[in-house]
Amino acid sequence: MRVYAAGFVGYNMQEVLFFYREEAASYRRRKYRFRINECRIRFGGFLRLGILKGNLRYVLKPLAVGLVPMPILRGYRVWKFGSGYKKVSIAAVYLQDPAKKGEQI
Repeated sequence: MRVYAAGFVGYNMQEVLFFYREEAASYRRRKYRFRINECRIRFGGFLRLGILKGNLRYVLKPLAVGLVPMPILRGYRVWKFGSGYKKVSIAAVYLQDPAKKGEQI
């Protein structure tokens, strides 16, 4: 979020570059205190970007997901992504300054 707050613009690539899998044990390692910390970071980032108004649900989402029982969350992710694999595309970040248009970091 700091990169975008500094004036950079990001773009998603259309091709999937790699897949990774999360096992059931990785869900158990996610403690609620880490979710609280993520909410704090999101709140500060959204505030700096000026997009907090109307997007508070995205700030509070980690807390809400933390209340869902792990077997239900795991089943949802298997249903959504299929067999636990996630598709990951890399975002390219560019300067927004028109004088340096197209300069990649």
